[in-house]
Amino acid sequence: MLSGWSRDPPAFTTGTIDIDVCLSRMSESLPVLVERSIQIAWDLLERSGEITDPGDESRFFSEISMTLVRAGEHRQLMLANNAIVSHCVV
Repeated sequence: MLSGWSRDPPAFTTGTIDIDVCLSRMSESLPVLVERSIQIAWDLLERSGEITDPGDESRFFSEISMTLVRAGEHRQLMLANNAIVSHCVV
């Protein structure tokens, strides 16, 4: 036992990680991943007054996000950031 610990130390002090716990946090379905990333982009652009046609914007964000997901991108913030950047470029 490490000095100062009254019980077993947390996993981070022993250099081990519970891979099942980490992966379980990242196992959301692709539709949920896309929906959450679109919501992040939408919230930011709506607050800045950039949303002019909600229907077109929604389709545009969906197309951008699905294209990236098909290419293998599954990081929520990367999907949101790419949707924002693509919106600002167009």
